[in-house]
Amino acid sequence: MTRDRITLVEAAVLVAVLTLSGTCPAQNERVFPEPEPSGIQPDDQGAEMDYGLTAGEYWFDLWSEFSPSGELGDGDVETWRTGAELGAMYPLGPRDRLWIQFKSEYTNSDFKNIDEFVPDGDLYNSLLEYTLSVTSTTAISDRWSVLLRASGTSAGEAHADFDETITFRGVVGAAYTINSNLQIGLGAVMATRLEEDTAFLPLPLIDLKYEIDEQWRVEFRSFTGLKVTYAPAPALDLSLRGTWEYTEYRMDHDGPFAGGVFRELRVPVMLEADWKLHPQFVLTGSVGLNLLREWEFDDANGNELLDTNVNNDMVLGLGLTYRF
Repeated sequence: MTRDRITLVEAAVLVAVLTLSGTCPAQNERVFPEPEPSGIQPDDQGAEMDYGLTAGEYWFDLWSEFSPSGELGDGDVETWRTGAELGAMYPLGPRDRLWIQFKSEYTNSDFKNIDEFVPDGDLYNSLLEYTLSVTSTTAISDRWSVLLRASGTSAGEAHADFDETITFRGVVGAAYTINSNLQIGLGAVMATRLEEDTAFLPLPLIDLKYEIDEQWRVEFRSFTGLKVTYAPAPALDLSLRGTWEYTEYRMDHDGPFAGGVFRELRVPVMLEADWKLHPQFVLTGSVGLNLLREWEFDDANGNELLDTNVNNDMVLGLGLTYRF
């Protein structure tokens, strides 16, 4: 049956694709968050290297997330997510930056009592996601900077055809530095989708970081959402963070949605504790709730077969970041 309405998942794509959520994990905001929209000016580091690059900064991130008992119709679902990210930032000049990031994530779910959706089976098997992104910011004046970004993602069940799992996203934009706490701008994003038309959409660029006092700060970024942080000690940050994530997975050819697409939208709100074990190591623990976790399953032609929500979905997380 062909769809004749826009679901909440599809409407949320307009926001989630804009924010390129494929590179924004749910577990914790990175010590290096998503590349800034413009004009951030960290000190140049290290000696000059070939190709005009100076020695930059690198990070390796590990995380695991557990949702113990989300309600799915008359049944429930238990979900584990484990991921890793390797990233590098190179200063190309006093205000010009290049970021390269590679992220992988594995998802496994245990379904119970879901015969109303799939008799004697699971909605999906193990899911794999890989994303490679390259981002640059270039200052064109004291106040204006340009953002360019390209990323490719492979997401699907473990035995899905690899060439059918791939999507691409690109963004170009310009941002204006109002002061040291706020940058705003506008861009455009192009995103391919699985069994859907390519999206061309406007992208607001916002980068706000306001320090209320020595212990409290508020941050909002187009790429990572909202975060309010309290620092009771120099080595400890306590935060409330809200963000959004949207992923499309290609199904394999043996399951109940053979060759189709699984679309997941999540809106997690998390309480987090970041403990700086060492200047190079940060340990993060988190607990929270997916305010929204909506699933849509389509057939191989993009026609909707199932649209449902996971309710009362608690989330527990643990992460470790190493900077070098």
